[in-house]
Amino acid sequence: MRPVSQFMRQTKSPYLSLKYLSLGCKNTVAITRSLPSNTHVERLDLSDADIASDGMLGLSHMLTENYFITDLNLRNNRIGDVGVGALCGVLSDHSYVKRLNLSGNGLGNKAAERISEMLQQNYTLSALNLSNNHTTCPGAKTLASALVGNDTLSEVDLSSNRISRRGSESLGRMLAVNSGLLSLNLRSNGLDATGAA
Repeated sequence: MRPVSQFMRQTKSPYLSLKYLSLGCKNTVAITRSLPSNTHVERLDLSDADIASDGMLGLSHMLTENYFITDLNLRNNRIGDVGVGALCGVLSDHSYVKRLNLSGNGLGNKAAERISEMLQQNYTLSALNLSNNHTTCPGAKTLASALVGNDTLSEVDLSSNRISRRGSESLGRMLAVNSGLLSLNLRSNGLDATGAA
């Protein structure tokens, strides 16, 4: 089985990449069962691995027992609201993940709500990529409210969403009081010069 054999070759490396392997739920669950006690892997790249929401449930369970993964790339995996909910539940309570990439997962405002709830309790995450999703003005406002009290995140990428001028204004007001956020990417949101300012 190619995904598992590739996984076994990298278990003692700080960077484990299984991107583009179309793991699916079954392989994802099998692989994550081997990771709770792994002390070597610090960066886990599952981008474009087709893990979907069911695979995300297994991955989330693994994160409750793993204290070494600090960089998690889940770009383009169709994890959906259920998968985001499971992940945010873990990141709210205990996690050592500092960098999280959720780009291209079709996430909308419901997911933005779950992520916002997590951000109000998480004091580890320093970089969050939510680009190329379906967040609109209500989701942007929810995220802005959560970020007001979060001084841990230094990078947030919301590019290529559907955030309107009003959503960008809420994020702008958040920036006025949040001194920890150093980079906020709002490119390709259809904003005019006023909304982008």
